[in-house]
Amino acid sequence: MTIFTNTQITVDDIPAVSSVEFSELHPKYRWVNLSSTFIWLAVPAIPLAVVLPKILKSQWSLYIWFAIAVIVCLSFVFSYYSAKVSRYALREHDILFQQGLFWQKTTAVAFNRIQHIDLTHGPMERKYQFSSLKFFTAGGSSVDLKIPGLPKDDAEQIRAMILSKINKDAAQDTSEDSSQGQEAPTHHDE
Repeated sequence: MTIFTNTQITVDDIPAVSSVEFSELHPKYRWVNLSSTFIWLAVPAIPLAVVLPKILKSQWSLYIWFAIAVIVCLSFVFSYYSAKVSRYALREHDILFQQGLFWQKTTAVAFNRIQHIDLTHGPMERKYQFSSLKFFTAGGSSVDLKIPGLPKDDAEQIRAMILSKINKDAAQDTSEDSSQGQEAPTHHDE
C-alpha cells in the first residue's frame, strides 16, 4: 500500500526557469521563417498592387502605399526576430519552449501528459531540412506545443527519445501496479 504524503513546497524550493539552459533554433530557420512570411505577404500583395492604383486615385493613395510598405517591413522584421528569440530545453521530465519578441511566453509540457508527437515539415522546411515537433497532451485535440525550426535529424532524435521515455515510464508504472495488486502467498500449518 502506498502512503500518501502532501508536503508543502515554498517558492524558494522551486527551480527557477531562468536557470534552464535553452537551445536556440537553428540560425538558418530565421531565413526560412522570413521566406515563409514573404510568400504569405506576396499572395495578397499581388492583387492589392493591381487593384489599389485603380481604386485609389486620390491624394490618400500615397499614404496608403506608405502604410502598406511599413506593415510589410515590420512583418519581415518581426518574423526574423521572433524566430531568433525562440528557444527550447529538454529536461528529465518535460520539454520547455520559450517564444515571444515583446511578450515572452514559456510553455512546459510534461512527458507523462504527452499522448502523441507529430513530426511535420512544410515545403520551405523540407527544402532546408527542418522539421517541427507538435506535442498533443491528454484531454486536448489541438496542438499543445509546437517547436519549429529544428534540424530534421535533431527533431527525429528528440521525438524518439521522448517516446522511448514515455513507453519506459508507462511500462514501469504497469509493472508497479501489477506487483502491488498481487498479495503475498500465505502459509497455513495444519
